[in-house]
Amino acid sequence: MRGRAHACGVALAGYFLPFLSPSTIGLVTLKKGFLEGCVVALWALLPILLGWFVSDLEAYRANRLLTLVSSFSLLIAVLVAQILRITMSWQWSLIAVVVSSVVATLSLNIITPEGIEQLTPMVISLLSGGLNAEIANDMIKQKLFVLSLLAWGLVLTAVVSLIVSRWWQGLVFNPGGFVKEFHSLRLDARIGLATILVAIFGFFFYREHTLWFQLATVPLLVAGIALAHHIASVLNLSATFLFFMYIGLLLFSPAFALILVGFGFIDSQWNLRTKLARVKE
Repeated sequence: MRGRAHACGVALAGYFLPFLSPSTIGLVTLKKGFLEGCVVALWALLPILLGWFVSDLEAYRANRLLTLVSSFSLLIAVLVAQILRITMSWQWSLIAVVVSSVVATLSLNIITPEGIEQLTPMVISLLSGGLNAEIANDMIKQKLFVLSLLAWGLVLTAVVSLIVSRWWQGLVFNPGGFVKEFHSLRLDARIGLATILVAIFGFFFYREHTLWFQLATVPLLVAGIALAHHIASVLNLSATFLFFMYIGLLLFSPAFALILVGFGFIDSQWNLRTKLARVKE
């Protein structure tokens, strides 16, 4: 980025391109800090805020949820980029993504409950065929289910944006540095165990809210993806290997995602990279 004006312009353009705004904000935060990232985030929000303020009363209420979700998404992008900037730890940055997204989503239900109530029947009607019967017949559980989907949206946006931001920073300021950093991404054994236990606990005891508990496995999922990239690099596998991995992740999740989570967990406990290095020798 050549300066604040350039960054703000790119962030504004992100209104039309998914992930561009939060990635740009993340890059600015990584390079210049929290306050500068917040300034660019405000510019990125400008089109949404203008549309909100000039709309009529009914549209004003309907757009409130969209405005808040967008605001939280950009704020999370600034926050987690700042955490990565300070700690240089992907582990804690990914945990911060999950925690901040959950807090933001629950805040939505407090700030604009009417927006969630309007959104819930729309989402339920779209997904009614694949819903658990217990959720389909309980309004409170329906709201929690929809909120969990919003939380996943915030988490995935933040994770992808943070990765892109760090990649851009590596291209500009440290060529090759991002690849080395990402390939070495691995969770601490205790953190890995804690996240998998949270997910298992939710699966067995709160089945109808399992999506909430599965959020805990996001750091393991990213670690599993990083491990796959490392394996592809060490074994000189073609890009086709990674291409099919991402296709599987998109088309065959949650089963395929669970496999990557499993690899991320195993790596956190037994450091598969060192074992792979010995085999390679």
